[in-house]
Amino acid sequence: MNTLARLNWRYSFRKITRNLKDQSWLKMFFIVIFALFVELMLIGFFYSILQIIMHIGEVGSIIFSHLFSFVFFGLSILLLLSGIISGYATFFRSRDIEFLFSSPVPISEIVFNKLLRNIFLSSWAFYSIIIPFLIAYTLSGCQTTTIFSGQRQL
Repeated sequence: MNTLARLNWRYSFRKITRNLKDQSWLKMFFIVIFALFVELMLIGFFYSILQIIMHIGEVGSIIFSHLFSFVFFGLSILLLLSGIISGYATFFRSRDIEFLFSSPVPISEIVFNKLLRNIFLSSWAFYSIIIPFLIAYTLSGCQTTTIFSGQRQL
């Protein structure tokens, strides 16, 4: 990892820990509990949808294989749009761009640092949705072999 990225992540980590120390532990406790509650509710929602689909019968496995692909396609489109929006904000609307380009730091280092920040900013929501979906998928026992084998059911 280059120097600018290391300094940026170290600064961000210090800023987060300092802000966490300034907040009350009760407030942080409720934020964590709320986040876990939302994730558990997503797991329950996805689990119930998958159970309904799998109890349809033989048609359920066919629908499920297409639904599984459609969920990943939809989330990939959302990730792409989120990446474009956060990329614009990270590269062009950031207040530190003028300072970074006037400093003796190579442009490739600046772009790499901004790319890492953009990846983090655009993908956190993707992972907060896809992880409960995959957990619900494994809990529901909907493992159909045709999804990953490359064969199609008619």
